[in-house]
Amino acid sequence: MTRYAGLTRVFIELVGIVAAAGAIVVILNRTTEPNRPLQQVEQDAGPLMAIGSSITLSERILNNAPVSIILISSPTCHYCQASEPFHKRLSDAALRSGVPFYVLVPKGDQAKQYTATVGFPTNAVKEWKDINVLPEGTPTIAAVGPDGAVKRLWLGKVPNDIETEILTIVTTPGSLSAQKTGQRNGRPNYFSMDEVSSLIRQRHAELIDIRERNQASRQGIVMPLLELPFRAPLELDKGRLNIVNCSGVPEKVCDRGVALLVSSGFKEVGTFGAAAYYRNCQLARLSDVGSSRSKAGHTL
Repeated sequence: MTRYAGLTRVFIELVGIVAAAGAIVVILNRTTEPNRPLQQVEQDAGPLMAIGSSITLSERILNNAPVSIILISSPTCHYCQASEPFHKRLSDAALRSGVPFYVLVPKGDQAKQYTATVGFPTNAVKEWKDINVLPEGTPTIAAVGPDGAVKRLWLGKVPNDIETEILTIVTTPGSLSAQKTGQRNGRPNYFSMDEVSSLIRQRHAELIDIRERNQASRQGIVMPLLELPFRAPLELDKGRLNIVNCSGVPEKVCDRGVALLVSSGFKEVGTFGAAAYYRNCQLARLSDVGSSRSKAGHTL
């Protein structure tokens, strides 16, 4: 009886998390034009930026350099303001190293004072509507590889040691591709799907996709978050490393997926594609992005 009561409690909690995640998506995609269909709003706003996302900037794929850096910022975000000295150093380092660097702001004409104060090169400034994906908050820094896909992702005001890590990726050729895995909350976090696929082929690991079926990728076992506490003990091997695919899911959903596996007795649990989260300004108003994209005729 106690076991069923525990499962019921977990189920109710999961419903709340999934509902909250859905609410975030609705808020992120809400528009100032109330008569526009929600589906159109979602299309205009675009998917969340994630490790593995293919990046198109101003309708051009970023695949012309070993590494490109994208900073998504806002002049009204206090974490962006607090990060200005580091963002300036990052911009300067990219310029010296010949690394493409772009800073995206809500609207370029309204952010001229901000971009000039920080000292960003004029030709590096773009707008949020120019990119095909959106972050969960600002500031966000993405390191894009030569294939045009996001390889590393940092959200928020990063601490000093992470500043050094990001600068090393910019100044040291080959360092981005050399990093296959890192740590997140004391557990392995994989950046390379090739690395994960190799572990799966060797039967050392399984990749678990906790998104809903209509959002899940074709890689790994599809086990939506609501089903995870019921199916995982029956279908997954506790003797293997079980990797939660956190690419493209909100932080809370990713963390809950890991916690559910741990509470179910899985000792080796890792993540794939989880961004590094720090204090940030959550994007509660992306209506400007959606409406401006619609007016500009962007197709995502």
